[in-house]
Amino acid sequence: MPGNPIKRARREAEADRNATQAPASPPAPAPARPRPLSGSIVRQDWQSTFLRTFADTGNIRVSLDQCAREGVKVSRGTFDNERRRNDDFRELYEQAEKQAVDVLEAEARRRAMSGSDALLITLLKAHAPEKYVERYQLEHAARGTGSGSVVEIPDDSERNRKVIEALEASGYIVAKED
Repeated sequence: MPGNPIKRARREAEADRNATQAPASPPAPAPARPRPLSGSIVRQDWQSTFLRTFADTGNIRVSLDQCAREGVKVSRGTFDNERRRNDDFRELYEQAEKQAVDVLEAEARRRAMSGSDALLITLLKAHAPEKYVERYQLEHAARGTGSGSVVEIPDDSERNRKVIEALEASGYIVAKED
């Protein structure tokens, strides 16, 4: 048999010792661990850290980074899946989002006392459009009748702004609501 005779003798001696000993019981199976999603370490306690941070910052990436700093790496995909599948988590997320808008409103008020900040206005429009989006009213009257309809157009997208500009260019009366 080719190979090192000393190593071969050691292997044979080890085999003889093992043959004379009682058979060992098989090792206990390792406890099942949750399967990581997207290569992340997943634990259920990430949700409270995420929601607390999100309520303060209103930023998903910052909230996920805070989870990682506290030892729980959660991917954006894991967060999206949890929000889609878990009704309780989705409800808590929506509450945290409302709290984040409250934080923005408080900061906007603080800054309004010392000046204006266009970035905060943009954030408020994005997070609470029902309160902060600019709206226009279009009045259309049939010729000669004086009657017509009023259509409200929110100024919340580039497309709507282009529609408003086109209507104004065509002679329609477009009034901005305050």
